[in-house]
Amino acid sequence: MRIVPVPSDGEHILLPFLELCCSWSMDRPPVDAEAIRADDHLNRYIEGWGRVGDLGVMALAAEPGAGADGDHAPAPGAEPRALGAIWIRTMGEKPGFGWVADDIPELSIAVLPEAQGEGLGRRLLQTLIQMAGLTGVRAISLAVEDGNGSRHLYEELGFAVIGRNGSSDVMLLDLAAREG
Repeated sequence: MRIVPVPSDGEHILLPFLELCCSWSMDRPPVDAEAIRADDHLNRYIEGWGRVGDLGVMALAAEPGAGADGDHAPAPGAEPRALGAIWIRTMGEKPGFGWVADDIPELSIAVLPEAQGEGLGRRLLQTLIQMAGLTGVRAISLAVEDGNGSRHLYEELGFAVIGRNGSSDVMLLDLAAREG
């Protein structure tokens, strides 16, 4: 498995991971690509990917077309399969669920179900935090819904709850404070 940047034309790569972000709970019906495209509040997380300030990485299977365990034989000419993705973007005039300030990007992260539980989410998050710091991002925000088990990972890596938005905590990682 290798971690690579999400390309500037990677909106189509991020869409299935945004579906996973929206469908993390088994207690609700899944949100599909069509519903995301029809919902401006959801679509803004990926629409027009590659604009100034967009930053993301994805984890690719070790072999093109392979699963998380690498045991599946790749199809001839297959592209490497994305197992997880993480990205940040500022929303400007259209704040998202984890909005804190116009100049603080919001984080989205998802890992395919078959690749979960192996530390991939942690690796993606650590990589993105490092890259964000190197590019001058001063803080990263996110919204995590009540009951989402990823909350502990965010807390372990320094995110702190700073508010509420509906049934979600808004969390912030202050990168400037980490450097000082």
